[in-house]
Amino acid sequence: GAVTAVVIWFVSAGLFSLLAEIIYGYGNGKAVLSCLGFAVFPGILGPALYYAAILLDLPGVGALLYLLSGLWVIGLQVLAVREALTLTTGQAVLIYLLPMASFLLIGALLLIIGGLALSSLPLL
Repeated sequence: GAVTAVVIWFVSAGLFSLLAEIIYGYGNGKAVLSCLGFAVFPGILGPALYYAAILLDLPGVGALLYLLSGLWVIGLQVLAVREALTLTTGQAVLIYLLPMASFLLIGALLLIIGGLALSSLPLL
C-alpha cells in the first residue's frame, strides 16, 4: 500500500530525472520528486468517488469517475515532468512514456522467449 506508493514515487522521480539527463542533458531529481508528489494528489479522489457512486447504486458512474481521476493524474504527472525539468510537452511525454514502453517491450520479449522454450519441451 503506502510503502509501495512511496517507493514507486521515488523510483519514478529518479528514473524521469535520469532519462532527462541522459537524453536532454539536464536533470533535477528534487524538483521532479516534489512536482510528482503534488501531481498524484487528485488520485485520492478516484477511489472515494468510486465508492460514493457504488453507495448511490451507480457503479458505472463510479468506474468512469475512477478512470477520469487516473487520466487526470497522468496528465498532471506529464505536466510535472515538463515543469520540473523545463522541457517541452512533447519531450515530457517522451520521458514519461519511455519507461513504460521499455517495460512492455522487455515483457513481450520474455513472453516470446518463454513460449519458444516451452514449445521445444517434449510432451509427456
